[in-house]
Amino acid sequence: MSARAETTNPDSVAFVSLPAGTAPDGVRATMRNRATGLSATTVLIDGGFDPVMLGAHVGDSIQVAVTDAQNHVVLQLVNVVSSRRPPVVVRTEPPHKKVDVPLNAAIVVVFSEPVDPATLGTGTVQLHNGATPVSGTVRLLPGTNDLAEFVPAVALEPATTYQLTVTDAVRDLSGDPLAAAASADFTTGNGVTGNVASVTVLPTSADLPPGGGIVLTALVRDSAGNLLTGRSIAWVSSDSSTVRLFVTDSTPTIARGIAAGTATVTATSEGHSGTATISVHTSRVAYVLLSDARVPLGWPVRLHVEVLDELQQHLVGVPVTWTSLTPAVATVNSSGEVTGQTLGRALIVAASGGKSDTANVTVATPGGIRLFPNFPVFQDSSLLAGEVIGVGAVVGDVDGNGFYPDPPMTWNSSDNAVALIVDSVPGLCCPKVVVRALAPGSATITATSAGLSASFAVAVDRVASVVVTPSATTAVPGGTATLIATVLGATGKVFPDRPVTFVSSDTTVASVPSGARVQGTSEWTSVTARALGSATVSATYLGVSGSASVRVQNVNFTSISTSAYHTCAIAVSGGTFCWGWDGSGELGTPTLATCNGGSNPCSLMPVAVASDVRFDSLSASYVSTCALTAASQGYCWGANGIGQLGIGDSTGPEQCGYQGPCSTVPVPIVGGLTFKAISGLCGLTTSGAAYCWGGSATWGYGPSPQPVSGGLTFAALSTPCGLRDSGADSGAYCWGAYGTVPVAVPGGLAFARISATNYAYTCALGGAGDAYCWGGSYGSSPVAVPGGLTFASISSGGTFACGVTATGAAYCWGSGPLGNSTTTSSDVPVEVAGGLTWASISGYYDHACGVTTSHVAYCWGSNFWGQLGTGNQSGSAVPVKVAGQP
Repeated sequence: MSARAETTNPDSVAFVSLPAGTAPDGVRATMRNRATGLSATTVLIDGGFDPVMLGAHVGDSIQVAVTDAQNHVVLQLVNVVSSRRPPVVVRTEPPHKKVDVPLNAAIVVVFSEPVDPATLGTGTVQLHNGATPVSGTVRLLPGTNDLAEFVPAVALEPATTYQLTVTDAVRDLSGDPLAAAASADFTTGNGVTGNVASVTVLPTSADLPPGGGIVLTALVRDSAGNLLTGRSIAWVSSDSSTVRLFVTDSTPTIARGIAAGTATVTATSEGHSGTATISVHTSRVAYVLLSDARVPLGWPVRLHVEVLDELQQHLVGVPVTWTSLTPAVATVNSSGEVTGQTLGRALIVAASGGKSDTANVTVATPGGIRLFPNFPVFQDSSLLAGEVIGVGAVVGDVDGNGFYPDPPMTWNSSDNAVALIVDSVPGLCCPKVVVRALAPGSATITATSAGLSASFAVAVDRVASVVVTPSATTAVPGGTATLIATVLGATGKVFPDRPVTFVSSDTTVASVPSGARVQGTSEWTSVTARALGSATVSATYLGVSGSASVRVQNVNFTSISTSAYHTCAIAVSGGTFCWGWDGSGELGTPTLATCNGGSNPCSLMPVAVASDVRFDSLSASYVSTCALTAASQGYCWGANGIGQLGIGDSTGPEQCGYQGPCSTVPVPIVGGLTFKAISGLCGLTTSGAAYCWGGSATWGYGPSPQPVSGGLTFAALSTPCGLRDSGADSGAYCWGAYGTVPVAVPGGLAFARISATNYAYTCALGGAGDAYCWGGSYGSSPVAVPGGLTFASISSGGTFACGVTATGAAYCWGSGPLGNSTTTSSDVPVEVAGGLTWASISGYYDHACGVTTSHVAYCWGSNFWGQLGTGNQSGSAVPVKVAGQP
């Protein structure tokens, strides 16, 4: 049983129905609203009954009793009326398993409530002959909103089984989808439908209050019981002074109660008729409800009164007598308008039908009007031509108390060509209007009430462009890519928080969800890569569009950098990709997917950084990432709570939830410096000077790049260490996490390469490739790594390190992900499993990644945040291939 209220209907009605097959022995059903006593009776079809419109409110209880041919109750149900309930298919014509169906049969779906006609079509209501779809059209039967008909383009074939399918993409008027898809099989005979033989009116009887209405539907059938559509139907009321019909020539009609009494409504088609009995009951006043009020001195305000019958139904048009018991304080006229004569409290009485109620009315001095324009952005009074906003208003006294009911209010726009007041919605509280922006310019909206006025200014621009960033992006198969749309006005101003609509030109290649999400001052969407190929994704707002190209393809990588919970790499094609934890924006793109509990942003596969800027090198740090362009310009993205982005402040430019200030896209490092290398939160200028950023002035560098103290120049940088000179005679200096003064590494050794972290230990290579480490368990001076191996490159992961030999073999040592299929620590380098030939390796904390000489990326270690990029969260003790590669 379904009972769903339609609150947009002024009568507030519920649609009550019973799916076919629920009561197979049932003949008749009587439904009654326990709260109001209103009832209706209908006949069952195939063990259920079609929707009946019964006067009801949300929360009312509807009782249904189904009886059989002997008038025995075979089913009794009680349901509470809800404001929203998914629609269902009540029954179909022909019913399921029906045989000998005429070749021109009406094919009809009965829904439990009105459905959105925009969701009806051959994609949602389908007819198949085996696996072959039958062409045709789908329509609502004329005058109805819950009966859909599939009309085949040609007559059905004889002796053939067809399947009628209704998908769950059909939605009701509230946007709720069908609770479940439905289907019915039927088999045709060889004949066609006959002439009209019977007419049935549903419901067969109903009770209405004066002014109440009900929809009556006529079902026309031939002698074999086949439903006939498109037949002419004439409706007549036996007493139009009791029941008036508002439609007289379609399948349904609307019957409305006018006065107490009973009338018979008759539907006739081709000489055959059906009837329904409609009773209009009398009502008497049972309750008068009058609300207290606060009114402005000297200004008339209409009080709010409700007159109800014994069923607590509102009585309309019932005379009400008004009296003031204290006319010296406030008077009242015959329409219920109270006018304050002096400050104080008055008693006002409303009486009707022998019942009455008294209101306390306080008269106060008008003080002011407060306006509440609902602009898209708080404290920004700018609009774009075509936008609308609601404006609320509260009139108050000198003490700040609001008047109620609201005094009459008038609204005015200083320039209707710029901003027009298009709708007024007075109410018991907070009268409001709708303001539509029409054309660029300025206007002032003014509200006046009780001798007071208030206003606000509106600045209107027009949409000049919608810019989509990046203009071209790549997504790996099965992965995602992010597109960001920014709405710009004619003046170049960014208009944030606008509901941009994204559409893909080819959803088989790249699809987008239905809604956009806010990112800083823009909207973004996550594009899902469905298949190899290309698509164009457009972003539209108020008729203006921008677009970006999305290519779905496999990628290869030239370099890679790891941090604690994320990894970034540069592709052979020049794009930058990241994966893993994205809670602070360290992947360089907003992400829709989440890990570990559903509230932690992440990407389990490589996702392109959302920028048109191309990077030649990059360095991932704890919760941020920095990179260099070919022109030696530095960019960073990710967390900025302690100035990690180097943009001059630590308050934005965005907020990443509880992670605080951040940027989810690359932003340029301030200061105009050009760098030849970047590492962590430091950069090495082309002249060899080291600059760092992040932290504060007392324990770091602050939010802007600052030179490392001492005036030293460096040939190589690995934060927080550097090599003084190029070649094999490089002395190493380090300055620690957020330290500022370089200190020479003890021991007097010269190094050719160095790899440092702010966590545990640092490692370096001598001129012959011999490895040394210090810090943590190694102590403060460099210690030779045992094993006698020499390396071409080295990477320190904090508590472990990895090196790549001249022949491309990889070895790791220490405590952490050594990549040799075990979790056992080793002071001696152990070979990474897999027999791959490596070009470089980067390790940090509890995972490591590398790129082979054939540009394929592999990772191993922890995968709690997806930092291995394999498409899942399973860790691995041996190298596993990053997803999205050939």
